[in-house]
Amino acid sequence: MSNEFLDKSGLTYFWSKLKAYFVAQEDGMGLSSNDFTDAEKEKLASIEEGATAITVDSALSSTSTNPVENQAVYAALEEKVDTSLLGVANGIATLDDSGLVPSTQLPSYVDDVIEGYLYDGVFYEDSSHTMEITGESGKIYVDLNTNYSYRYSGSAYVQITSTDMTAITNDKIDEIMA
Repeated sequence: MSNEFLDKSGLTYFWSKLKAYFVAQEDGMGLSSNDFTDAEKEKLASIEEGATAITVDSALSSTSTNPVENQAVYAALEEKVDTSLLGVANGIATLDDSGLVPSTQLPSYVDDVIEGYLYDGVFYEDSSHTMEITGESGKIYVDLNTNYSYRYSGSAYVQITSTDMTAITNDKIDEIMA
């Protein structure tokens, strides 16, 4: 198993190389130019005016006469959400004023990663090591200086990431992409 990983610099370089596979430009062609073949132009010209026009309502309505069955969709959606299930266990998560799901409605593992600064066996919120973070079992702690991950055993922080990993070089990316 390799101990290499793709760091931010490598990812940026890899992305620039990868884009070349998907955004190939041809001489005389552009994304916004009219590059239809004669056959395509003839096919489009043979379509009767208005043959593909579809009227779409701007909102669901119980009184719409739209042939796309707006009323049926509206009625079906009206029956889908049982409001007694909003924000309760085994129910449907709600959104707060900022449009996010409140943390009280998220599983505990979503916020189980805590970033800080490990110094002399203690995690701190700040790099000057003045605001201590109280360790909790079941949480993962990431040292922002080293990016190493730790878990709290109840009495000490135990490193859970390997220290012998190295970033993949741009030359290695070129070799892979060749």
